[in-house]
Amino acid sequence: MKSYVQHQLSKLIENRVSLQDFTFAKEYRGMNTYRKGSVVPSLYLARKFLKKDRRSEPRPGERVPYVIVHGIPGLPLIQLVRTPYEVLSDRNLRLNSTYYITKQICPSLERIFYLVGVNVYQWYTDLPKVSRVFDQELIQETFHQKKGTISHYFQSTICQICEEKTFQGLCLSCMHLPQHTSLVLTGRIQNAQRKFQHLNLLCAHCSGYHSTKNECMSLDCPTFYKLYKVEQKIKVNEHLISLIDLLPS
Repeated sequence: MKSYVQHQLSKLIENRVSLQDFTFAKEYRGMNTYRKGSVVPSLYLARKFLKKDRRSEPRPGERVPYVIVHGIPGLPLIQLVRTPYEVLSDRNLRLNSTYYITKQICPSLERIFYLVGVNVYQWYTDLPKVSRVFDQELIQETFHQKKGTISHYFQSTICQICEEKTFQGLCLSCMHLPQHTSLVLTGRIQNAQRKFQHLNLLCAHCSGYHSTKNECMSLDCPTFYKLYKVEQKIKVNEHLISLIDLLPS
């Protein structure tokens, strides 16, 4: 059980989970029904909607979906609230794994396992500390609205093949194995393209839209989330192709 829980927590930390499983939905009661200074996610999002379009206010009683994303340390939690559409369309945003694990998942598990003397928080603490690529740069991009090129986003500190530390996308060892490296990167590119075509075909059969652009906006459809995730991998393909071009012939 410990191994399973730690595996699931690791998936969340590494952002290998479906956004659908971590989406909250709270009822919106109407702009005039909340007390002054109320800090409510549905109200916070409704105000953001109204700034863009006066007709976009949710109806009273409507459930407003939202997720919690990573942000600058010390930022109020309410400012980390985003709609699922925002997270799906902006690769700089990702789920706040610390919040979900320490405030949502572990407290629930603790109520169950504490009866048999198990400390679930210790399971989380025992996980290896994972340092993911350019988290701080992504936070700055998100909250300070800086813009950069696609090469800026992919300035990774790990090799795309063996995950050794490097500042060039590929370490020297993998650069000296051009055939193997090219085969791995090409397979990754083709795999993303196949998944994208397959999911796009499923959407076309379901929604009736036969185009390369996903027109469906249903947050209840698991394929909707998978397609957006694969679209991000397709964008990464540009970076992988540039790495293949750097390999010695």
